[in-house]
Amino acid sequence: MGHITFGVELEAAFFYSSKPDHNTDSESRNTNYARVVDMSFEAIRSRDPNSARPTCEREYIVEMMKLVARTINNFVDRLPHTYRGRVVSYTGKPELDWYRRWRVETDSSIVLDKADYDNLDFAGLEIQSPAMYATHGASREIKAVTNMLRVNFRTAVPHSCGLHVHVGAGFDFLPLETLRKLAAICWAGDHLLHRMHSQCRRHNGYCLGPRIKSKLAYGRKAGHYNPPYDLPHPLPSVRHHYMSPIEHEIHTRAIYSELMFNEPFEEVHGINVMSGSLELLLCRSRNAVACLMDTDLRGAYNFDHYGDFDKETKDDTKRTVEFRQADGSMDGD
Repeated sequence: MGHITFGVELEAAFFYSSKPDHNTDSESRNTNYARVVDMSFEAIRSRDPNSARPTCEREYIVEMMKLVARTINNFVDRLPHTYRGRVVSYTGKPELDWYRRWRVETDSSIVLDKADYDNLDFAGLEIQSPAMYATHGASREIKAVTNMLRVNFRTAVPHSCGLHVHVGAGFDFLPLETLRKLAAICWAGDHLLHRMHSQCRRHNGYCLGPRIKSKLAYGRKAGHYNPPYDLPHPLPSVRHHYMSPIEHEIHTRAIYSELMFNEPFEEVHGINVMSGSLELLLCRSRNAVACLMDTDLRGAYNFDHYGDFDKETKDDTKRTVEFRQADGSMDGD
């Protein structure tokens, strides 16, 4: 496998006002707040003389999206070389050039109570980094962009926001052996990884762990999705060792044990750490891995880009596994 590559998606609410020179009481009390973006028609035309007058909320949000995107790309162009990541080159694949630059998209899943924010209007936006090699320069670039946005835009990160990290191998898809091992680790460690995040993320239907909701958790087997057994993929070797009574009890527990106190999850019996991991290691295709990890709503660990069900064509999909359960943040540190 080649070098590891990654990209991040930052979700946040960006506040604006369609009234000229809008100042809130909170600004006068606390000068540490970034200013609310002036989205009056005069301000919009001063930034882009070709802009039309917005006539509805959706058009204001689009103007905010364009402004944030311009601000990011102008800022990144001025960063020193040591603060830049090395972007993945998709030579010969123009349809993947989309992933080589910073992008901003609207996100209707971002919700908040405007009464908590001086009744300001906001645009729910998702900031998407380029696909970059995992280097110190890439980390510095993402940190610099995140901190710049926090300084220049009044933002909020309500519970509906997340931080998503896409991990891949550049132009190539992850090898089957790597993919099934990664899925097995996510399955086996789900109850530990799950506890690292806040309750609002753990209970979010769009980032539930595979041991709460996945085809594997509900009893599907690798054999349901494997191609005919005429492919040259060897079965994974299994190293047996003696388990202590305590280890055996842990590995044969129901999916969520008594240690998961105060968690309103229904236990799914029969598929434990060992049996679930083995099913994933028995997968003979990337599609089989993706199908077993599928939660219908992408889940905490999104393998959908490796499933045949997610492809409109073979060339227009990402080549990543997406980690989705982390809390949203606009703090570069």
